Amino acid sequence: MHSRLLFGQDWDVIVSTLDEVVPMQPIALLEIGCAEGYTSRSIMDELDRRHVEYTYYAIDPMLYRPLDVQHPRFHFIKGFSSDQPVLDAAPALVHWLFVDGCHCEICARRDITLYFPRVCPGGLALVHDTAPDTQGLDPQHYQGAQAYHDHEKAKVHGIQVLKALDAVPAGFTLTKAALPQERGGVQVYTRTA
Repeated sequence: MHSRLLFGQDWDVIVSTLDEVVPMQPIALLEIGCAEGYTSRSIMDELDRRHVEYTYYAIDPMLYRPLDVQHPRFHFIKGFSSDQPVLDAAPALVHWLFVDGCHCEICARRDITLYFPRVCPGGLALVHDTAPDTQGLDPQHYQGAQAYHDHEKAKVHGIQVLKALDAVPAGFTLTKAALPQERGGVQVYTRTA
């Protein structure tokens, strides 16, 4: 099984992290940057297959395409992850966090700063597109999102998630680094304190 957008090592890493948080159930999961929701849906299918008790939250401004998820455990929060109404609507405590929103350095750093503290002790925080070979790819032209990041820098430099990882707060331990040759790459942190 894989999601329509994530496959190979990225999907394998995500599934392995579910193994770690399932024993904490009922669990709360939060995805920042769900786009149409294909990854959300695939993760929920995996959790349903395991008969897990969970609530899945997803944040996205939905600038480009419609959400394609309907599930009784799915709670969609529309808006930019740094908007106050979104921050207020997002769960205060999660067991599993997947940061996959805007990939410019400013936004990735902001999402790490705002949402890592919501991960409970023993919980996991995943950051997508952290593989070294992915940095600088896919210049982003987030129409309508210019006020939320350095649009000109993002157009020139593309994906810059690795540069934002110095914002990971104390109390988190890197438990799985993205491999250098991966396209995409998921970096995993465990909250230890």
